[in-house]
This record gives sequence, C-alpha cells and structure tokens, in this order.
Amino acid sequence: MNTEKITKSKKLVINRNGLKVVRLNLARNEAIPEHSTDADVVVVVLNGRGIFYINSQPNIIKKGDVLDLRPGTLHAITA
Repeated sequence: MNTEKITKSKKLVINRNGLKVVRLNLARNEAIPEHSTDADVVVVVLNGRGIFYINSQPNIIKKGDVLDLRPGTLHAITA
C-alpha cells in the first residue's frame, strides 16, 4: 500500500487557444477556495474523494466522477 502523502500541486498540462488543462493533486483536508473562470470547466476525479462546491452547494465526489461546469460557475474543492 502506498502511504506517501500527496501535497497540493498544480500542473498546467495544456495551454492553448480555447483549451487549458490543469492537473491538481490535493492532500486530505487541503482546499481550493471558491472562484470562477470565463471558460468551461471539466473535473475528472482520478483518485480519492472530496467535496466539490458548485455555487456554494456541496457535492460529494469520488474516483471516476466527472463534472461539467459552464463559464462563470462558482466552484471550490476540499479534499
């Protein structure tokens, strides 16, 4: 079993006109505060679980979940 702690990291994977892909790794209880963007947001949960807030409403997320947000949607996450 891998017990290595994942610390919060942000890696820009793709950044071109019309597309930006960011990979986030969050440790337990780490958070990204509420914010919005002028682009569509797609969230794919690769591992673990957390709480993803959409317009301040909490949603439990887990491995395999996919979220699709329209531009301007307020969102935040707590791992």
